Amino acid sequence: MIKRTLCLAYICLLILTMAACRSAPLGGIPDPNDEWDSLTSSEYGTVPVTSAKTAYNYLTGEMNMAQDRVGLRPYCVSVNNLEASWPQKGIEAADIILEMETEGGITRMMCLYTDTREISLIGSVRSLRDQFIEAIYPVDPIIVHIGTSTYADKAISDHGLQTIDGNRFPSAIYIDPERQNYHSEHTKFTSGLLIHNAIDKLNINPESRMKHKSFFPFVPEGQSAVMTTTGLSRISFLFSNTGYDGDFRYDSDSDSWYKFQHNQPQIDSGLEAEGAQLHFTNVLILFADIRTIENTKGLVSVNYQTGGTGIYCTGDGLVEFTWSKGDYESLFQMVLTDGSDLMLNHGKTMMCIVRNTYQDSLELTYF
Repeated sequence: MIKRTLCLAYICLLILTMAACRSAPLGGIPDPNDEWDSLTSSEYGTVPVTSAKTAYNYLTGEMNMAQDRVGLRPYCVSVNNLEASWPQKGIEAADIILEMETEGGITRMMCLYTDTREISLIGSVRSLRDQFIEAIYPVDPIIVHIGTSTYADKAISDHGLQTIDGNRFPSAIYIDPERQNYHSEHTKFTSGLLIHNAIDKLNINPESRMKHKSFFPFVPEGQSAVMTTTGLSRISFLFSNTGYDGDFRYDSDSDSWYKFQHNQPQIDSGLEAEGAQLHFTNVLILFADIRTIENTKGLVSVNYQTGGTGIYCTGDGLVEFTWSKGDYESLFQMVLTDGSDLMLNHGKTMMCIVRNTYQDSLELTYF
């Protein structure tokens, strides 16, 4: 009788302890009893921006960021890049797009924004991988995604990250009813309004701990990056042996590099982009030690600490560099052959991290 009483008392104590733990969710995990956690959003949209867009944008080097975003964290959305999920939405507005292999030879995109408030839909949104977390961690972003990998879970735990995970907080996600003929994983989007609301609901601190002025070093105002080779018209390479390729073609009229993949233009069909093809002032290609992790479904790891070589393209020019990255807090360091730091032109940047074993697939075409 005494043993049974003690057992019942222990069970009651355990239940109370679990309830107490659940009442104070951490790491972006909302209370499952909250009504707003049980459903995806039936609405999407934007948040009005009335602040003057005259502040320094530390992702592009331009003076076009809203003044009320000074000192606040950027946003990063994990975007699906399977061809079956195209067209994407809201990514043409990104300040930086980072693309690399995730698993099984496919690539995913991390889209970084200093401000998402005026973007009505972004996505489709997919799961988070640890190699992206390590790359973007120095700028202290608020990351939006749906699900993770085991390795991403560990990185989130080890570094005390609080993310907006659509699996745990579905009201940050909108399911597009016009995509009834798509697989379900290609139908889920977020938006400026949904991100804004999620930050408030999850009590995420918007203040930045970032110690760095810029994600990349930019040339001083009025100057241009110095290229060693000019007359470049196209860059192409492989991310993997499954057909995922990098393909950028220079347009002299806009002085921009336009992105293609699978031999077709990569298009943003969002309301703001109106079917625009992705294009960038800067294209960075970093060759890295990327390896498939054994006993996984093709997941890969990126060894940033070994560094590597790369090329930078802007205008119709190209320059080679070597790159390195220290710990999680460290930004990418890119150094030219003369020992000076690589400095980028002001504008949007596409950054591709590619297996160094595919460096031989790089092809450069000149006018």
